Amino acid sequence: MSVNINLLHEDAFIDTNIFLYTIKSNNKFSSDCKGYISKVKYGEVLGYVSPLIISELFYKLIMIEISETKKLDLSKSKIYLKENPSIIPKLKKSSKVIEELYMYEGIKILQLGEEISKLSFDLSKEYGLLPNDAIHAASCKYYDIKNIATNDSDFERVDFLKVWKP
Repeated sequence: MSVNINLLHEDAFIDTNIFLYTIKSNNKFSSDCKGYISKVKYGEVLGYVSPLIISELFYKLIMIEISETKKLDLSKSKIYLKENPSIIPKLKKSSKVIEELYMYEGIKILQLGEEISKLSFDLSKEYGLLPNDAIHAASCKYYDIKNIATNDSDFERVDFLKVWKP
């Protein structure tokens, strides 16, 4: 089941795409996502993430920042990064976003472990989820989180999650 994120006044696991829509304000989802992320930022609701979400977000922000600063097509950013790894400390915009995320009053970083790893493998097979999405779903199940804020329709197949979309 899918519900509009604008109506979400509850704690939820937050997928990477919600943060990206908040940061990239030139899309049709940014307003709704900014509203929910603001609630998390000021502790009105809890927003759960895993280290995997933070890693995905940081990686995507790095790719975007390289693309913008080096005037490269986004698809060429990874090649540039591989050839120039010393650029990472110079990418201030990407780092700042992650540093700020750690300071949100309502952000809760969930630990990943062996149980979640095993559960994610089972959920991947049961619901046809890609590995990272299976880890997100397994984290929700393990920590008894009922809501997920995402624009990924694959989570609609997961019967123990209520999907909130922008």
